[in-house]
Amino acid sequence: MAAEQTAQPTVNRTQHLRLTVQIEGSRLDLMHAMVVNEELDVPRRTVGTWVYEWRESGETVWWDTMQDPLTQRAIARPKEFEHSFGQLRRGDFTVRVPVGRESGGRVLELRIYRSATALPEDPQSVRSLLAADGAKQLELLATLDDAAFKRHPQWGEVEAALGIKRE
Repeated sequence: MAAEQTAQPTVNRTQHLRLTVQIEGSRLDLMHAMVVNEELDVPRRTVGTWVYEWRESGETVWWDTMQDPLTQRAIARPKEFEHSFGQLRRGDFTVRVPVGRESGGRVLELRIYRSATALPEDPQSVRSLLAADGAKQLELLATLDDAAFKRHPQWGEVEAALGIKRE
């Protein structure tokens, strides 16, 4: 996922956050957060029917797609031709979002959506869904707000790694 395309997420930051998040019903919990000193590759295609959106001060700065974290997949047993699937009540997943020093003073928000139908392959089309059509195809499942990030015990380490000093 290295090719930059026009109208993709346009954040040029040399660091990103790797967040481990847990979803249960409409509740999101931040389990782990760390700063990674590498740029993120721009998504080139969609994967799965779930979308995550990273917002800073009400503006969408990054989005990507993922597989359903509530679907459990199992390996087929001998003489079976298909994998078995099950639904989980709670699921963990990882999201990666670009950040920089300027992110620290902004209001942060992570939104998780599920699509009722298959997503278009082009990530820019997913951005269009987030911007205009979310209520029709995308169902907002849960949100992790700025206060939840700041309450997390590792958030001070994240801000220190980004060089953010709070007064």
